[in-house]
Amino acid sequence: MNKRTKIITDRKLPDSNEIAKHGDFNSIMNNYTLTKKLLVQKILAWSAAGIGTASVIAGIIYYSTKNAPAPVAENKIVKTELAYVQPPLPGTNVESIEKTVNAVLGGTMTYPSGSSVQVPADAFVFEDGSPVTGEVSLKFREFKNIKDIFVSGIPMNYDSAGTHFNLESADMIELTGFSAGKRVKLKPGKNISINLPSDYAENNYNLYRLDTVKKNWVCYGKDSMNKIMPAKEKRSSSIEPKTEPALKPKLADKTKYQFHTSIDEKQFPELAAYDSIKFEVTDNSFSSKLYRVHWDKITLQEGTTKGNYIALLKKKDTTLTVNVIPVFKEKDYQAALSQFNKKLEEAKKNMELKSKERDNKMASLAKESPMITNRIMVINQLGIWNSDRPMPPMPNVLVLNLGNMLIDKDNNPIECENFYVAEKNKNTVFSYPKGTGVQINTKAKNLVWTVSDKGKIVFVDLGDYLKLYKGKQDKMKVYAEDNKETALAKIDEFSKEKQ
Repeated sequence: MNKRTKIITDRKLPDSNEIAKHGDFNSIMNNYTLTKKLLVQKILAWSAAGIGTASVIAGIIYYSTKNAPAPVAENKIVKTELAYVQPPLPGTNVESIEKTVNAVLGGTMTYPSGSSVQVPADAFVFEDGSPVTGEVSLKFREFKNIKDIFVSGIPMNYDSAGTHFNLESADMIELTGFSAGKRVKLKPGKNISINLPSDYAENNYNLYRLDTVKKNWVCYGKDSMNKIMPAKEKRSSSIEPKTEPALKPKLADKTKYQFHTSIDEKQFPELAAYDSIKFEVTDNSFSSKLYRVHWDKITLQEGTTKGNYIALLKKKDTTLTVNVIPVFKEKDYQAALSQFNKKLEEAKKNMELKSKERDNKMASLAKESPMITNRIMVINQLGIWNSDRPMPPMPNVLVLNLGNMLIDKDNNPIECENFYVAEKNKNTVFSYPKGTGVQINTKAKNLVWTVSDKGKIVFVDLGDYLKLYKGKQDKMKVYAEDNKETALAKIDEFSKEKQ
């Protein structure tokens, strides 16, 4: 043999730390088995060298196997998954407003947007279930429009019974809490009430909570809402049309005492229409002696119920009060009744006219300042909550196969992960991973954009895509917006425009 074989008999065996460092013990054993097979093959090849050498090698193999350390448990390979909520623009997000509340007492916190968060007493526990007794720092933020939804990275896709939807938001919030540097959660049975002024007055929204572990929205049924009239509309509507029809005449009771007195028409407009009106005493205690007295003055006051009055009979230092009702003698009754019916018809027409005027005024005011809609979220967990409605399948779909077709002004490919679509008058953001078809509604105005690997917002011109689609070009030249704030302002402006 040209090469001399060197047999190492005192090789140091790997300790348990070295084995654990390599992680997969089965792989080590497999390599060891392969090594053993190769040694056996060499033993056969070296048989000419003599039985003694082969015996030495066999002894080495026996020694190594006998003295190998016990197998260690295979290391578990932990897969690191990306967070379900991923803001697409590093360093840009909707800011939280942080306020403190006493955990024992609870309280209500108000915010510049007009929203409020009402916390009950003894509402919080730590993650281990122990009660929180000190101050709790609550971080609250609202996502009102397309721009807010986009920069937050909160996914708006929703799977229900195997059907995929995109959620359209009326209001979305996130509420988190900390105490003494530790995260807190709501105690079972405790709810926080959140009141949110909303730009969406429809009542077909549901309440959802984002489950970031199962990566889906959990529906909690219909959301709650109420409508509040602006202050100036309240003042206008408080003046209801008033019409005082004449009091319906009553026929005098011949067995009771009546007397006549003058009437102040401004004080008693319901009696002003009548002539020959009398006042009949309803008190049984009134006697004939009192009736025969010549009273110096008789005045009227309103009684406790409509149609009843109080007569004040005055003479020198004496004043007597009696309960009376207006009545008519038989000869005057029919004329009074006819007068009443005439006044009643006039009153009805007047009321209809004033009601119409009021309704027209209210409608005019509503255009200037419509009713304020408040959505009310009653939540039993901290986290991200949304008043949403699942959007129906998109009609008239055009699928954009953007893929690797975007290039910059220097013809370099633009790398990105997701494409985003906003549809006019829809408060949501559609998100499509690169490599999947980007769907747009051809019957609506759309805004399409992506974020490059350099962190810049890149808008896609659908007109240029149609050229690509028709085969007039094989790449789309797009321009990244260098100023991030300018790009976000464009998205914000698109959401505010009316189609």
